Amino acid sequence: ARELSDNAEALKRLVDGFLTDVKAA
Repeated sequence: ARELSDNAEALKRLVDGFLTDVKAA
C-alpha cells in the first residue's frame, strides 16, 4: 500500500509541475 501511495504522490507532483509549465508557457 505504501508503494502505491508513494507512486500516487510522485505522479501528483509530476502533474502539478506539468500544469505549472503549461500555465507559464
